[in-house]
Amino acid sequence: MIKQSIESNKVIAFQYIDINGSYTEREIEPVTLILKINKWYVYAFCKLRNEYRLFKLGRMQNMKRTSKPIEQRERSEHESFYRHNREMVTITLKFTQHALNELEDYFDLDSVEFGDDGWVYLTESFPEDEWVYRMILSLGSEIEVLEPVHIREIMKERAKKIYDKY
Repeated sequence: MIKQSIESNKVIAFQYIDINGSYTEREIEPVTLILKINKWYVYAFCKLRNEYRLFKLGRMQNMKRTSKPIEQRERSEHESFYRHNREMVTITLKFTQHALNELEDYFDLDSVEFGDDGWVYLTESFPEDEWVYRMILSLGSEIEVLEPVHIREIMKERAKKIYDKY
């Protein structure tokens, strides 16, 4: 729903639970989704606080997309950190259905394809950084990077270093 709201430039309304368990009604203008230490956040302009903020998806309840358009406004000076600090790369993965349980927190499950060969396939864009390499390596032989070739090579080199240690 958040991705759709970003693409269609529509405001999202929801109840937000803060760290103390208090609820507030919020309307936000979503800018981007962010994966930070295995947790998803949405970076958005908060109409209640009148500033750009991060919202943890796990604390958002009763979310609905409104018909209200996102206003054109000057963006936060910090937005460049959230949007442009890492290069995006389109990765094609092949993995087992068991690995699907591990990966469901990171990928849009509507994007997966179940092959006749028993493997699950996914092509998605991700920031190319150490986190994505470690996530792939953490699944061991249950995942294979099909594309891009340079990430296949990085995985091969890292797996060889691990093998050489043992």
